[in-house]
Amino acid sequence: MEAIELPDSVLKYMSVSPVEIRKINVNKLSVQQLMKHPYLNFYQAKAIFEHRRNKGDLHTLDELSRLEGFRSTDLDRLRHYITFD
Repeated sequence: MEAIELPDSVLKYMSVSPVEIRKINVNKLSVQQLMKHPYLNFYQAKAIFEHRRNKGDLHTLDELSRLEGFRSTDLDRLRHYITFD
């Protein structure tokens, strides 16, 4: 419901299965690919990309939290949708 705006009246016609959630690997995607995720904006995607270019891959949410533009609420939303493999 956060990713797209839908009226609450459609909820009775929808279901979400956590089995079908595909995580994105933040260490493998370009800025443009990262930005396709509804919880990542341009500045966050660029911060991830620049970190990888300058310091190497990210390994944990804690490392991600140290990048500019990431608040704790951002990390809470992202934790189920990203991987560092």
